[in-house]
Amino acid sequence: VEGRPPLSAGKQLLVLRHAKSSRPKGVDDHDRPLAPRGIWAAEAMADQCARRFRKVELALCSSAIRCRETLRLLERCLPPSAKIDIDEGLYLADSRDLVATLRRVHRDHESLLLVGHEPGLSELVVRLCGDDGKATAQRRLAKGLKPGSLAVIDLDLQKWSRLRAGSGRLRAVVRPKDLR
Repeated sequence: VEGRPPLSAGKQLLVLRHAKSSRPKGVDDHDRPLAPRGIWAAEAMADQCARRFRKVELALCSSAIRCRETLRLLERCLPPSAKIDIDEGLYLADSRDLVATLRRVHRDHESLLLVGHEPGLSELVVRLCGDDGKATAQRRLAKGLKPGSLAVIDLDLQKWSRLRAGSGRLRAVVRPKDLR
């Protein structure tokens, strides 16, 4: 709901769809690199993350090249202490698999960045938040996460193992076109 303050306690999940990728002939889907527009979007999103959101303590990233390149461009906004986990199981994962992965995260991590693919990411956001969130963010998520877009979720929980449907509130959805 608009105007509601972020949760003071609890966890924060930043859900980032990989930036725009190219489609070179003969290149397997897993190995597609970022397009020039995607590189710009990932760099612009790094600036946003550094200014607006909690410091990320752990980044979980799909093993796909486009996801790893997106994360590499965002690394400058991560503190030196942030851990990075490239996980083959996140490649094209559905929302159930994403929730299972997040539930295994150590409880001490307060803020996570998840870099992955559609439609699993937007399904995850809807599963965690339902319609609880800022109206503007809900409208931006209506057609899924566009390449390079970030959804920020405040979670009312102390342990990632307790992550459940409806445990989050959608705080923001930032799209690359918002950063121009």
